[in-house]
Amino acid sequence: MQLLTFYRLAEKLKTTLRHSWLNDGQRQESVAEHSWMMCLLAMVLAPKMKTPLNLEKVLKMCVIHDLAEAVTQDLPVWQGIKNKKEKLKAERVAIIKIFKQLDSETSQGCLSLWEEYEERKSPEALFVKAIDTLDVIAQHNVAPLETWDKNDYHWQLSSLQDAFFDIDPLLEKIKDEIDRWTNEKTKDSQKENND
Repeated sequence: MQLLTFYRLAEKLKTTLRHSWLNDGQRQESVAEHSWMMCLLAMVLAPKMKTPLNLEKVLKMCVIHDLAEAVTQDLPVWQGIKNKKEKLKAERVAIIKIFKQLDSETSQGCLSLWEEYEERKSPEALFVKAIDTLDVIAQHNVAPLETWDKNDYHWQLSSLQDAFFDIDPLLEKIKDEIDRWTNEKTKDSQKENND
């Protein structure tokens, strides 16, 4: 049965590790854990957005946005930016492989949703990208500094990510709070690096 093949492929997301570490510093988080946190954030924040959002669509997008990584593995954001075209091409091949295990209608619907997220043209896709980034930087802040590398210090406060939050005043406010949290967390470490 093809549904079980789909299950076996998707289940790998539970053991696909991300660059981010958990708050106890004992292990990296899985992509599935990241997707769950995004769903939780979406459920709480979507109703508060200035632009009305289709929450069902948002939650589906959260669930499938990184599903290709069950096949391709996760890349830290700076590696993904460097190799953007190759990353997207590999993920497209992987997501088609995963979704082709489903019936045609479901497969096409899931693929369309994944493409909508990648294109970032709808309010839902823009919102999901914002909470994707929000979770990444918040997760780094809950993890011990010993788990950070030099790229983490750079990316946490990179102005490149600000545009993801500019879609709503509440998201901008949350981003400002996370930036303050990051500055507070890294204050002593930055001082040591400058000495």
